[in-house]
Amino acid sequence: MSLRTSKVLPSKEGRLLRKLRKDKKLSMRSLAQAVGVTDSYIAQMETGRANAPKGETLYRMLMALGTNEKAFKERLRNFKEDRTDAEVISDLLKRMNESDIKMFRQMMEAKLAVGK
Repeated sequence: MSLRTSKVLPSKEGRLLRKLRKDKKLSMRSLAQAVGVTDSYIAQMETGRANAPKGETLYRMLMALGTNEKAFKERLRNFKEDRTDAEVISDLLKRMNESDIKMFRQMMEAKLAVGK
């Protein structure tokens, strides 16, 4: 079930499930208990270190979050996170290796130098 890597990117499903959990003001632990999984799995799924749930686990999670699969899939199609550009860039930087960061820095420095 786990996708253990050094660079992870949460799936759209994982990000939406996290938003639904937070909207319901549920802790990872309380959602995990309602679904019958570990809070570690919830954390891993929300951060992309584990696959989003499927089948019965997804069904139980959606019931605990007050929705159903049809509504979830509809929201998933239209899902846009309310994150600032700075938050997205910060998350991307955490996932980059040193050479990617160096290239990004050079691009930004060149871009900002043009405006001087």
